[in-house]
Amino acid sequence: MSLRQIRQANARYRHEPSAAEVVSDAIRYARLGPKYLDKVRSRARDAGWVPTLRLGASRVMARDLSEQQSLSTDKTNLSTDNDLRLEALLVFDFSRFVFSSHEVTVLSQERIRNDARHDLVQSITKAYYERRQLQIERDVFGKQDLQQMMRIRELGDYLHAMTGGKFYRSP
Repeated sequence: MSLRQIRQANARYRHEPSAAEVVSDAIRYARLGPKYLDKVRSRARDAGWVPTLRLGASRVMARDLSEQQSLSTDKTNLSTDNDLRLEALLVFDFSRFVFSSHEVTVLSQERIRNDARHDLVQSITKAYYERRQLQIERDVFGKQDLQQMMRIRELGDYLHAMTGGKFYRSP
């Protein structure tokens, strides 16, 4: 197989997206890009601005006994007090401005997402170039067996699924 034959065979697939475009589409579809994690990290930092709200209610019943004396009458008054007390308390935890416990979770998730992104890039790149190799072998050598045709289709469908349906779309 000459270089010229490979270039001619490769030219037949110009309408298909490049490997870099397929990888980019797959990362975007899987939400493994940096934008998503930046939003989560920002929300974790802003958590210090959200106060804790505490509400309370209490009911107090008391009896008061008072006595009044005057020249004309002697009175003793008995009264009951029924008090309802409501409390609302907003508590800001300023230590969360310096370091939030949510940041540990975000860092852990970032590590997991980086590993997932790496695995996805490897998988997509391998499938893309295996498919292209099979296509070129078919076109240059005229190899038309069922197993090879099914593998080309399987890899194309895998790339199509992993990109959210963008692989087979025309540009």
